[in-house]
Amino acid sequence: MDILSISARNDLAWLNEPEEWSFTGETGVMIIAPSSSDFFCDPAAVNVRHSAPFLYKEVQGDFQITTKTSVDMVAQYDSSCLMFRLDTENWAKLCFEFDGSDASIVSVVTKNSLSDDCNHCVIDAREIYLRITKVGKVISLFFSQDDIHWKLARYFGFEIPNSFQVGIVAQSPIGSGTQARFSYLDLAEPPVQGRFG
Repeated sequence: MDILSISARNDLAWLNEPEEWSFTGETGVMIIAPSSSDFFCDPAAVNVRHSAPFLYKEVQGDFQITTKTSVDMVAQYDSSCLMFRLDTENWAKLCFEFDGSDASIVSVVTKNSLSDDCNHCVIDAREIYLRITKVGKVISLFFSQDDIHWKLARYFGFEIPNSFQVGIVAQSPIGSGTQARFSYLDLAEPPVQGRFG
């Protein structure tokens, strides 16, 4: 189910709703991330933020969520992301991010207020497909350039209660703001072998 579709939008909610955003057509959304917006719990306690716009749906149980996204890569770390979130201290995101010279894939897993940041690879593309899958207590993060061939970026365990949030993020941690676009946001049952799906 595309939860950005006209019939499903009423089930969505905002954390840090931005001043500028709009639904685009029947299934898309455009978000303007404000300056200094981010989700990060720096282990050094220097940069701790929970300020980026997060458009989400409350869900329960196992899931697979997929989007196609692009972002204006103006300042380093400008990015568009998929995210699941329990609370301020426990969440994870998969980002299409500007590393200062190229587009890249970055993931952040945060447990008990400590973020583990991982820079994966440079991407020669202006848009990307991102996917998060939850099967039991295991989370898998994937990315693809064609929606056919998926690469596993992260695989980890996470204690997850019955209810949590899944959705999309636009962020500009050190920039003056940026625009992120999401073509759709498909929420589905995951494959049994979530790590490979």
